[in-house]
Amino acid sequence: MSLSAVLRQHHHSTRIAVVAKPADTLAEVEAFRPGLVCFSFTNCEQAWVLAAASEIKRAHPNLLIAVGGPHPTLHAELALKDPIDIVNLGEGEGPLLELVEALSRGEDWQGVRNLCFIRDGALVKNEVRP
Repeated sequence: MSLSAVLRQHHHSTRIAVVAKPADTLAEVEAFRPGLVCFSFTNCEQAWVLAAASEIKRAHPNLLIAVGGPHPTLHAELALKDPIDIVNLGEGEGPLLELVEALSRGEDWQGVRNLCFIRDGALVKNEVRP
């Protein structure tokens, strides 16, 4: 909710969805039509998030999916798992806002600190903010 609030303060539309089954996430995406889907989770929720993200990616292969939270922060290699595109390491308010701003302007987001992703088959871990 705090990440959504930061984005809304900067005039971006957000939607928070709590769903019971991974397959239900696709209906939320279809209803809202976002430019980015984000999940925050702990380690016990990883399988659920990967299943939900897979449902979304099958229907929308070009839609970016970002993850953050305690488990992704400790496991940057999640960026290597299809369907995850971006892993946020550490606090997310600043990096998410920079990512969304770059996407909104059609600019390159790959220099945003705290983000981890795959480029040319290799894991890229950007510098983490203080």
